[in-house]
Amino acid sequence: MDKFDEKKKEELRKIIYEEEYPDITTKVYKKKDYKPTFTNMILSLMMVCALFFSCFLVIDSFNRINALYEIINAGLFFLCIIGIVISFPKSFFKKKTGGTIYLSFMVIVSIIFNGLYLFNIIKLPTQNHIIDYTNKNLNEAASWADKNEIDYNEEFEYSDTISKYNIISQSVKGGALTKNIKDVSFIVSNGPDYEKTVIIPDQSGLTTSDILEFTDENFLKNVSIVFEENDSVKNDLIISQSNTGKVKRSDSIIYTASLGIKDELSSFKLKDLKGEKLLNAVVYLGKNGVLYELKYEYSSSILRGRVISSDIKKGTTLKADDKVTLTISKGKEIKVPNFNNMNLKDVSKWIIQNNLNMEYSDKYSDDVKKGKVISSNYEKDSVIEEETLVNFVFSKGPLIMPKFKDLSSFKEWASKYEIKYEIKEEFSKDVPKDQIIKFSVKTGEKIKLDDPLEVYVSKGESVVVSDFTGKQKSEVQNECNSLGIICEFYSTLSDKNELSILSQSISVGMEIAKGDKIEFEVATKKQSEVTTKKKSSSSNSSSSSNNTPSNPSSGSQSSNPPSTPSNNCTNATYISASGNNGEQSIILMKKYNSSLNISFISENSCSNGSTTSGSICYAQNSSTGAILHDGDTVSTCDSIFVHYIK
Repeated sequence: MDKFDEKKKEELRKIIYEEEYPDITTKVYKKKDYKPTFTNMILSLMMVCALFFSCFLVIDSFNRINALYEIINAGLFFLCIIGIVISFPKSFFKKKTGGTIYLSFMVIVSIIFNGLYLFNIIKLPTQNHIIDYTNKNLNEAASWADKNEIDYNEEFEYSDTISKYNIISQSVKGGALTKNIKDVSFIVSNGPDYEKTVIIPDQSGLTTSDILEFTDENFLKNVSIVFEENDSVKNDLIISQSNTGKVKRSDSIIYTASLGIKDELSSFKLKDLKGEKLLNAVVYLGKNGVLYELKYEYSSSILRGRVISSDIKKGTTLKADDKVTLTISKGKEIKVPNFNNMNLKDVSKWIIQNNLNMEYSDKYSDDVKKGKVISSNYEKDSVIEEETLVNFVFSKGPLIMPKFKDLSSFKEWASKYEIKYEIKEEFSKDVPKDQIIKFSVKTGEKIKLDDPLEVYVSKGESVVVSDFTGKQKSEVQNECNSLGIICEFYSTLSDKNELSILSQSISVGMEIAKGDKIEFEVATKKQSEVTTKKKSSSSNSSSSSNNTPSNPSSGSQSSNPPSTPSNNCTNATYISASGNNGEQSIILMKKYNSSLNISFISENSCSNGSTTSGSICYAQNSSTGAILHDGDTVSTCDSIFVHYIK
């Protein structure tokens, strides 16, 4: 039995130490070493998802302000997932603790890192971004934009809640990365609108403190409170006021408050008035019957309109009729810099920094670069106060000829920018009447500001005036219709053929535009048919620069005798008078020849070559065809055409 037991023990030892029966030991091992296939698949999928998610967090971090923090967190997250993948199968199936310790360590590290960051114990660099500038000074936002080379625009709006020159809103939200911003617009407060209308109720019976509070709440700018003795109204109560109902914030409002009986006022110790608003300080003195005097000084530490000091120290006992001199701040002393080479943004920063007001306009300049200051209403080194209005003129750069659709838009542009120009009329078959043919400067070319711009305007298609004298009225009317001109007739007693043309208002050979008017003198033998000539319009009788009679210097005469004057006709003296310009010449000619029937025809140049504005080229009596000279005698019934340079 002992030998049998030894044999069994030996067999058992071999089995345990795998010396024999390999098949038995393999089966035992396989039975104990079970592999969790489904669990491993889940963990592998988790690992892949964690990898992709971590990569996404890293990529997305480039669009976040705290990019470095996001990258570190993504890395810690991925390391924690690795810990889960490693620790789960080893701890659950093989009861090994290494993976669990690693996972615990990574979780603790992640918690500590986030805690330190969230409580600002550690600080990580962030990407450049725009902050929320709401209620911050515009200069802060402007400095950020300039530093990052970002264009910005500013629009001003009145606001009762946002201080002057602080930002009301911005077009790009705070937190946006600078690299993604092309430009940004800021809505800036211009302070309260002092032209706004408010309702002022009857405030009789209120205290001066109530009035001061009401003044601040409604942004009233021009309030004063005066005191007068009154034995029926208690001290410090409002007796009357100058305005009630709808008033502007900037309107003057005077309140009259009761001083009570002056002799009954108690003495008091003067409080510290430094930094008090002027209105509050004078009301404090006034209700105690103390007289005051004001003087003003610059101060870099005390706001404008507040008390800098008083000649009586605080704590001094005062009584009614004592006098105190208050020194009021004019704000800091502002020295005007040299505005040369400053642009609108530079000027705006200076204006805001010094609490000034600004108005600006622009004009073309050949000498000053576009966007730079041309002039200001204050010279360099001038000393000004806060809230002073400073006017600037900025350069639009050289004047480049724009393109215009019509003459009216050109005139509007020229008037706005004070552009000198001369209008010259020419006949044109291709360009309709009153439309622009061309300019002396082509579109896109530089215009010299000192030289007048020449504008060539179409008078329409030209018509050469023929000799209508001797023809019948009906024949002339048909010719006028075919030529596209307007014919008007007036009758004069004559022994010529009935209804024949005696004279015409436009000389033979002259060019006129289609649509212009010619007046004809028609013969009649009946007194009842005599009509008065209508006064011609100079605009309908305008001619080109070369449209003078064939020989005006010879004093060409009409082949017809002058018309028989009516009973109302008298003789008058023709007086020639030239002015400094065309309009002045017309005024003078009308003044000195008020009894004559004169029409004016503008020319581009006279036959002698003169192009001086205001020159009188010649005057012609259309009734006789004679060229008139200064001092000639004419009839008040004659029609006279004066040709002048406009």
